[in-house]
Amino acid sequence: MKPIRVIAVVAAFAAASLAVSPATAAPAADVNWPQFRFNQNHTGVNPFETVLNAQNVPTLQVAWQAQLGMLVDFSSPAVVDGVVYIGSSDGRLWAYPSAGCGQSLCTTPLWSSTSLAQIIDSPTVANGVVYVGSQTSPNSNDGKLNAFAAAGCGQAVCAPLWQGLAGTQSILESSPAVANGRVFVGAFDGKLYVFDANGCGAATCQPLWTASTGSSIESTPTISKGFVFVGSDDGKLYAFKAAGCGAATCQPLWSGSVGTPVFQSSDSMPSPRSPRPGAVRAPASRSGKPWTI
Repeated sequence: MKPIRVIAVVAAFAAASLAVSPATAAPAADVNWPQFRFNQNHTGVNPFETVLNAQNVPTLQVAWQAQLGMLVDFSSPAVVDGVVYIGSSDGRLWAYPSAGCGQSLCTTPLWSSTSLAQIIDSPTVANGVVYVGSQTSPNSNDGKLNAFAAAGCGQAVCAPLWQGLAGTQSILESSPAVANGRVFVGAFDGKLYVFDANGCGAATCQPLWTASTGSSIESTPTISKGFVFVGSDDGKLYAFKAAGCGAATCQPLWSGSVGTPVFQSSDSMPSPRSPRPGAVRAPASRSGKPWTI
């Protein structure tokens, strides 16, 4: 079993941080980290952070650890309203208090999910719901999007509020992105799946619409100004209308070559492994015509 680690500033610095005046301190809600790389643009930067900086980071110490079922493979934590959410490779979603349990090793979560076979993406928290992808079974490549009440269910183990069905060979390594009442997630079958964020009133839900790319999707979708952007392992960036096209299957507005497969998402757009060291490529959002520096 592989524990997660939560690190905190040493006590001396923590005491100093309390001297920040109420007028300048950020509201508690502003320090939430609700999804992969912080926000819908995946900047990886929390502009409301007032404690950590380049000077005190070298003095960070482990505050507490939490025992999970198995190793954590690709799933990074989301932190919202004092709760840390993270998935493990045995298919469990875990919720621990971000302040710990008063001991160095915490073994009792606030709640955990029923077994979801495998989780290799990061959870996203939006409007009181936690979204995370999983597989249908340990021996299946069929993916599912799972939605849980962020506050739990009043029990130690919680079942999903609903599950969204992806297709065959649809391993979900892409983390969910939530915007305007929709959940967007990419899959290994090369498709973008879009679900109603509130579900469909049933235990299992079909996607509102899907769209195909030329290869597997491992990166996380980015939503901006009514568009959804996602990178594919075919070396292209794809753009779609976030509202869909009025049909069950949508075609891209445009796609642009980025030279190499897109394995991850960062800095406002899905990021390719650059065609040359130090190069940055960014298509214009409407035209798809890239520029390179």
